[in-house]
Amino acid sequence: MKSDRNLHVILAIGLCCFFFLLLNVGCTPYLSEGIDGKYDSSHIYMDSIDGTLAKVAKSVYRIETITTFKIGDQSSTLKIVGMGFSLDNKHILTAKHVTSIDSYQVQTPFGLMTFPLSPENKIEETTSLVFDDGSRNPVRVIYRDDELDFAVLETEERINPPVYSIGDSEDFQIVNVVGPQVIT
Repeated sequence: MKSDRNLHVILAIGLCCFFFLLLNVGCTPYLSEGIDGKYDSSHIYMDSIDGTLAKVAKSVYRIETITTFKIGDQSSTLKIVGMGFSLDNKHILTAKHVTSIDSYQVQTPFGLMTFPLSPENKIEETTSLVFDDGSRNPVRVIYRDDELDFAVLETEERINPPVYSIGDSEDFQIVNVVGPQVIT
């Protein structure tokens, strides 16, 4: 009885390995035939000839907020990283939760517990743009909306303006085509 069970386990493992190899080796030639670099696993077509993706990427920024807080005699530092995109050459739109740390989590034997972080416990909180070379540009939060979870940041140094023009809903009419227009 025990040997039959062992045989079934060995057969099941063998079949799984066979199908895994069949899928990986047997289907690979067919999967690579349709890859032309235009879609790259995305339903959005970005033509690399006109450089649309490269233009858009220049107006997307990495944002990092570092908060140092004190509870009792202990102090600790938390970091949160997110992204935002430029609205013009001085302002960035991002999520509010990227610009302010309002709680922290601790793993306990009873599971993950979340604790609120009150403003009175914060020693310092800084938000910066972080560039690919590691350099930082401090930003100032000029608006936060807790309910809609967005924030507007302002930087003293010039940043890349957005690639797409931002419309005005006052000028919108029913016959207008809605969609991005690349600024060249």
